[in-house]
Amino acid sequence: MTQQASGPASTPPKDKKDARIKLVFVAILIGVAIVIYWQQRQPPELSANWSRDPAAAIKDGQDKGRPVVLFFMTDPANEATVRMIKDSLDTPQVRNTLAAYNYCYAVAKVGRDLQSPLARKYEITALPAVVVISPTGTVVDKKMGVFIGHAEVSTMLEKVKGL
Repeated sequence: MTQQASGPASTPPKDKKDARIKLVFVAILIGVAIVIYWQQRQPPELSANWSRDPAAAIKDGQDKGRPVVLFFMTDPANEATVRMIKDSLDTPQVRNTLAAYNYCYAVAKVGRDLQSPLARKYEITALPAVVVISPTGTVVDKKMGVFIGHAEVSTMLEKVKGL
């Protein structure tokens, strides 16, 4: 009479099976954590109306007699920049002010060393920075290195009213 193999010989031991399940679970958790981290590192983008070519925006403003606002930021964006985009620059209040005064506006992505010609031209010493330029090319207002709320940005933008 032959005996059938039972128990441990036909199935992996319970300890090994539990270890594999734990390993798969940990791998899934790590994968989810990486996805969440990566999504948080991607800064929100300014609306499509913001030009990615600051030189063209400045030229367009001077050619058409329109004021210009430049938003200087690092690439990739840091925490302060992400907050300014979400809470200040891309708000209805700021969008309405930009439209009311017929602004040209652009994002200037610069290195952390601030050695780009545009950053040097406007004497940018800290990021993020917002620079408001008159239609004649003079700097009307500039804020650097701190969070600038939407009300303050709107106030900066309205300074061209008397020009």
